[in-house]
Amino acid sequence: MDLNQKTIYSVSAKALIKNANSELLLVKEHSDNWALPGGGIEQGESAEAALRRELQEELNIVECKIVGLAGVFTYFAPVKNVWRMWLLYSVELPKYHTTSNGISTKEAAFINIKDFASSKTYAEQRIYQSAREAGIIV
Repeated sequence: MDLNQKTIYSVSAKALIKNANSELLLVKEHSDNWALPGGGIEQGESAEAALRRELQEELNIVECKIVGLAGVFTYFAPVKNVWRMWLLYSVELPKYHTTSNGISTKEAAFINIKDFASSKTYAEQRIYQSAREAGIIV
């Protein structure tokens, strides 16, 4: 990569939603890989508005509390040859909430991601690293 080349990031807002067992809510959308809920920020959209839109699309979540920005995680995606930046938000769901698949989700579940530390899949390693950097897991 040419170091003089301008670096452009693809920016996404992602949710870190924990349950009482310290498991994270994850989704499977287009592939069989687990992912943090959330997605791209559209032009003119705030990160929090994008996160709320994505949570509704992916998990039918209309009511939630965005506690705040928990961290920023960046990585290079060689398959797409692009840098990605995740704005990681701590999000709390109402106690009565049950998870359900939205229009773009094949599966959603609360997962103990500590096993992802030794995962062979890049997607799971990214989830583990980002949650660790944000202080969600120790």
